[in-house]
Amino acid sequence: MKMISFIICLAGLILTIQSTTCFGSPEAAILELQNLLHAEEESRVKLTGDLVISLQAMQSVSAINPADESIDPDLQRHSTKIYDVKNNLLENNLRIEFLNSFISGLDRSGNGRNYAVALLIDLASRQLLSSVESGSENNIWLFEVYLSIALRDIMEPSENFAEFVSKYMAFSGLRDPRSPHDFLRLRKYVGGESEPQSPPQEQKLLDEKLEEENAKPPDGGI
Repeated sequence: MKMISFIICLAGLILTIQSTTCFGSPEAAILELQNLLHAEEESRVKLTGDLVISLQAMQSVSAINPADESIDPDLQRHSTKIYDVKNNLLENNLRIEFLNSFISGLDRSGNGRNYAVALLIDLASRQLLSSVESGSENNIWLFEVYLSIALRDIMEPSENFAEFVSKYMAFSGLRDPRSPHDFLRLRKYVGGESEPQSPPQEQKLLDEKLEEENAKPPDGGI
């Protein structure tokens, strides 16, 4: 009996070590997500600086010489850049809000990987109820539902949880969330985990692949 108990304990220890090695500990996953949050916070500082610089550049355009036909195009160019920075700030703000809520929920659970899918649905419901009460709209709830589906159906058992979340966030914005079906098609197209791509490369590959498929005639067509 002692030998059987020893073997059972040894097997449990081996499984624990393998689980920690393959999946990462909950603490390690939260730390990786906190690093991702820190990167977004640093982006916020840079984007805020870019906004101020862009506003100052637009203000420097002179209206004294009405004969200069380049004034209006200059103002339009600066205005376009300011709107771009503003949109990036909106996306950045949603990412920070999501990561703060997600990390906080995972930290309370003590088992992020197993709890994440249920947590994301809880966060989505809170987002929707909050938007009803405040009258403000955003698509964080949709991103959270999409991410929950991806975690449940696409993430491999041996895949690093925090890295998967990071990759999905690189693939999909929060202002305009992208479907987990497109994410799965992209992973298959670029070779899954064996051929990692940078976010712009992933986006370009997926767009090219979707264009090819959309250009194909329907079954029975010429």
